[in-house]
Amino acid sequence: MFEHTPITWQFIGMICLGIIAPGPDMLYILSLGLGRGRAAACAGAAGIAAGLMVHTVLAAAGLLALVTASRYGLPALQAAGALYLLWLGARTLTVRSGVLAVRGADRGLSCRRAFRDGFFINLLNPKFVLFSLSFFPLFIREGRGSAGWQMLQLGVCNLLFALVIFCAVGSCSALLDRVLYERPRVTRAIDLALGALFILLGAELLWLLCAGGLR
Repeated sequence: MFEHTPITWQFIGMICLGIIAPGPDMLYILSLGLGRGRAAACAGAAGIAAGLMVHTVLAAAGLLALVTASRYGLPALQAAGALYLLWLGARTLTVRSGVLAVRGADRGLSCRRAFRDGFFINLLNPKFVLFSLSFFPLFIREGRGSAGWQMLQLGVCNLLFALVIFCAVGSCSALLDRVLYERPRVTRAIDLALGALFILLGAELLWLLCAGGLR
């Protein structure tokens, strides 16, 4: 099935494990499904896929390798990703209509914000940059096109599986949407927990940056 591409069943299995592993992307999709419903969760998944597409194109063009090789490129990306997670966590903790308590009248705006946050959460994730640059080249094979073309195929495969899995996770978690909506205290408690987790993830990135980075 994949004989003319660098994609293998081993590659698919590994990226699926990476997608479902706990992290900012999965945490955000779960929060969207629980609080805003399936539409917002799928919008967030589309935003994450858009971020993956940017990474994929840059990796195929060799630009990500230049960024990580630069003295300031990767630290700048780490700092931006950490600050965005800290901001997202602070917004969730301080705004009553943070991550969960935003369902209802203005669904369109909610979905746009879900897409935007998903896009930046993924785009500013230095761990994914390092993962793609260290893992994807393991599956590049001679006689199957240029390295850039193969990186593009691997990246597109990764984002398609991410889109499907995140939409499925968001849709399943959305089944609890009505239950949580009728229990505002539970909703707020989950909001606070999610905000704290985003802040912890951002603090972890900052700590790694101060300790010498993710290299």
